[in-house]
Amino acid sequence: MSDMESNNVEYRILDNGCYLYKVIVETDNKIISVYQPAKNIDADMKEELSSYTDLVLQSNYVSIFIGKSPVKSKYDINMLTNCRYQGEYNQYYEGNSILIQTSDDSDDNDDKDTDSAGDGDGTEYIFIGGSIFGFKSIAKIDYYLSIVGYNESPLPYALDVNNNIYLLSYGMMITLSENMFKKINSYSSLNELIINSNNDDVKKRFLIDYVKF
Repeated sequence: MSDMESNNVEYRILDNGCYLYKVIVETDNKIISVYQPAKNIDADMKEELSSYTDLVLQSNYVSIFIGKSPVKSKYDINMLTNCRYQGEYNQYYEGNSILIQTSDDSDDNDDKDTDSAGDGDGTEYIFIGGSIFGFKSIAKIDYYLSIVGYNESPLPYALDVNNNIYLLSYGMMITLSENMFKKINSYSSLNELIINSNNDDVKKRFLIDYVKF
């Protein structure tokens, strides 16, 4: 939903079949505002956008990733190529979660030589989904996908220029060997790595400088 006069765009953040937040993106000013339903509002009014009046977060942003969900099922084989989806999106779920870049400290560090084992390149992000939190990336993020799964629960993840994978629902990041990375062709194969793998081909860690809002 957009306001053509002000170039503001509205999104609703989805979690487990419910809309948690209304997000207004001021594209001209690069400001994002997040609202939740007013307290003590009637339950049958919580789905109405007009009821989202309590400001939760307001922030400037450098760049923004609007969560999109593929038309295909999250378990379809060959859905992903190098963890990047190539296909059509379901417009109904556009904006089901959002990731914003809030600092631009990594202009000189966003190449492939960034140390994937370091403590971050200084680029800060805020994730808006089932929860709202900030973190720092290992290298600059250049891809974001937010797959809506069962019970209308988004499964968002991001990739940086070094192909580190940020699993935002889990609050963690995984680094794969090049051979292992190329084997991922669906979300289910990625999810299998999260649950069962812990070896030299798969390195897991919590997000750097994780701060919940």
